[in-house]
Amino acid sequence: MTLTTIADLIFAGGVVLAALALAGAALRRASTSALASVAALEAVAAVGVWVAFALRHDRPLAVNAAGLTVCTAAAVAALLLRRALNRVAAMDARLAESQTDLLAAVEREKTALGKDLQLTLARARADSRSLLEEQERQIAEERRMLVSQWEHDATAALGEKLNQVQVEIEHRLAGWSQDLDRIADATKLRIGELEQRQQQVLREIELRLTA
Repeated sequence: MTLTTIADLIFAGGVVLAALALAGAALRRASTSALASVAALEAVAAVGVWVAFALRHDRPLAVNAAGLTVCTAAAVAALLLRRALNRVAAMDARLAESQTDLLAAVEREKTALGKDLQLTLARARADSRSLLEEQERQIAEERRMLVSQWEHDATAALGEKLNQVQVEIEHRLAGWSQDLDRIADATKLRIGELEQRQQQVLREIELRLTA
């Protein structure tokens, strides 16, 4: 088996690994450690083929090396995407936890308020039977007003908290989007540089062959 054939097989495997890494990151099936291992393996393969090209100056080796370099960039992008999705999932979990805590606090306050009002009603009945109906009406109205005010305050606090969390999520997503854009731009620039380098190497090889 020739060196070129081995490089072709390595390149084919690199393409498959890069595709699996991107799919696994997008579907949240691959762990960050696995994606990091894939990126490292792609990088090692690319460096190895570049070294082989430096020693043999064979055009197919240059093509395979450039392709493996692109696969390495794709694997790194998949790793960054998986980490970004992990952060988004963590923020979603924190948001759900905050909502649950807030709703639990609302229920606790309602329960405590109900107990306090029941105690007040019992004391009013013990103090005077003649004022029972008036006291009951007053307490019922006071309870309704307190519960309504508390629910209003709790709703306002929940809305404010949700708005703050949403703004934070939007800011972080915007930052991650910018990071991914920069990575994509850097990858395009690297690919352009590799293409220029490949063309230059090909011209040098042609000059040597015609010399």
